[in-house]
Amino acid sequence: MPRFLRCLPRSLAISGLSCSCWSWGAIASPLPIERQGSCPLGYYASGSYCVPGRQARPAVLKLGNCPVGWYASGNYCLASQTARPVIPKLGSCPIGSYANGNYCVLTR
Repeated sequence: MPRFLRCLPRSLAISGLSCSCWSWGAIASPLPIERQGSCPLGYYASGSYCVPGRQARPAVLKLGNCPVGWYASGNYCLASQTARPVIPKLGSCPIGSYANGNYCVLTR
């Protein structure tokens, strides 16, 4: 199956959020994220970004409460070991996900 069919955007290009890709069914390796204040645990500042260190967990910008399986670290939510991939919720969540606060949690 082509890669673009196995993934969804981790964050959408809205309000300066960057786009990247999660693999279905598992949390992908962490990628640099937009810096808003201090970087989350395990990340370091580099220009306008927070860059993951070797032991960093995936992070998303915090939009209210963190989704299930994620925990707060400043302006970000960090994935726990059991976390599912998430995307920001815009209206209804897509097929293969469910709503949890301001996020859609991917189930496939």
